[in-house]
Amino acid sequence: DLSGDGPAVAQGIQARGGRAHFVQMDVGDAAGVERLLAETMARFGPVDILINNATQLILGAVLEQSTELWDACFRTNVLGPLALIQRTVPGMLARRQGVVISLISLEGMHLMGSYCASKMALRSMMLSLGKEVVPDLGVSVFCVMPGAVDTPLAQAM
Repeated sequence: DLSGDGPAVAQGIQARGGRAHFVQMDVGDAAGVERLLAETMARFGPVDILINNATQLILGAVLEQSTELWDACFRTNVLGPLALIQRTVPGMLARRQGVVISLISLEGMHLMGSYCASKMALRSMMLSLGKEVVPDLGVSVFCVMPGAVDTPLAQAM
């Protein structure tokens, strides 16, 4: 998470008897992904469940958004999950257990061209991965569209 809310969320989970560890990082940054995985695996062991939920959403018209803004969306929404998948799924396959879930979104929404395109790319990648990682290998692959979620970002929009 890039926001400052993560430590309080982790503390709340711990206060209720759960295990949580917050790592502030940008999933679109390769070095950040490596640091996240190193800290996570050192603290909790191998990854059994990977949930790709990070989102970069930059509002703007398709004709007006720069390629740099599109690149930022794709780094976070597609390339970050790809790096996490490539680093965790081989271990899941070796242990013959694991789940990969990526949250996707609607396509073709007004002023959300870069976001929607990146989420459809993520959907396509997950469908391909699901065909490559067949069920009898012990690893399940899902992409889920949760629908509208009342978040601070949604409220701000």
